[in-house]
Amino acid sequence: PYHYKVTVLSSEMNDLRFSVGSYVKYKVDGDEEYTQTDTLTDTCTPHFNHSRVIHIPMVTQETLDYFENSCITFLVYGCQADRADDTHLSHLSTKELRQKEETS
Repeated sequence: PYHYKVTVLSSEMNDLRFSVGSYVKYKVDGDEEYTQTDTLTDTCTPHFNHSRVIHIPMVTQETLDYFENSCITFLVYGCQADRADDTHLSHLSTKELRQKEETS
C-alpha cells in the first residue's frame, strides 16, 4: 500500500469583496467528486488547515503513470459581494486593506 497527504493551509485574496466566503476544491486520481474545504468567511486570508490522506491499496503502472504525468488542480473560490462602501476602498493598497481587516 501507498499513502500520501494533500494539505491546503491558507490562501490570500487581494480584494476585500471576496471576504464574504472562500473555499478550495480539488480531485485526486480516482475521485468522482471534488473534495471541498470548509467555507471561511469575513477574511481575505483564510486559513483552511485542511488535510486529507489518500490511500492506494496497491501501486500499479496506472498509479505510477498518474504521478508521472498528471497533477492535482486546486480550484479556489471567493464569494463576492459588492458593498456600498467599496468606492472609498478602491484607492487602498492590499496592505492597507489587510490592516483595515485586522482592526475590524
